[in-house]
Amino acid sequence: MELIIKSSEDIIKIRKACDIYKQLRAELTPLVVPGISVTALDLEADKIIRRHGATPCFYQYEGFPGHICISVNSCVIHGVPNNYVLKDNDIVTFDCGVEYEGHICDSAFTIIVGNATDDRKQILEVTQHAVDVAESVMRPGVTNMEVARAIEQYVQGTGYKLLHDYTGHGCGNQIHEDPAMPNYDDPYFEEVPLEENMVVCIEPMVMTHSNKYVLDPFNG
Repeated sequence: MELIIKSSEDIIKIRKACDIYKQLRAELTPLVVPGISVTALDLEADKIIRRHGATPCFYQYEGFPGHICISVNSCVIHGVPNNYVLKDNDIVTFDCGVEYEGHICDSAFTIIVGNATDDRKQILEVTQHAVDVAESVMRPGVTNMEVARAIEQYVQGTGYKLLHDYTGHGCGNQIHEDPAMPNYDDPYFEEVPLEENMVVCIEPMVMTHSNKYVLDPFNG
């Protein structure tokens, strides 16, 4: 395991990448309406990222054909942009990788299209609060698995499920870095204390009814 502790210069550039991600989110959100295709949103995301002096680092990463990952409804993660046309109450997650001068922001946001039902609103609220719970316990000396246990305890208490086998991770200088940042407790994962100037992605993947999943060879 190789932990990359960021320098002051690294942090400055990672923050700039994050600022561009925030701009991407602000400019893309108003376009997420019934009648627009997922491919159109992906192409617009590419334009926005490049217009702000960065590049979409997921594009062609391990052969991924999209500029960002766009996951609709039952697709949990790594959705490949396609010609699906959005409609009312679709739940859409945009997982975006922004690279600025060799430094990376990896962040996601979720939008419910048009008129949203209460069950859709609730799962978004639970997922956001899971991120808040993780952030509340994170500090130097706390381990990745203590963060995982905090997320798991909260989400299980709401009655929702957590996707297994996929985790958050270190990030910033590379797309994926050590350590793994799981959302659930499992002895498979090495317990690693967090250190000052580590950069990590917290990625709670919350599901209804069951955490079973299938891998779609055509969709991430």
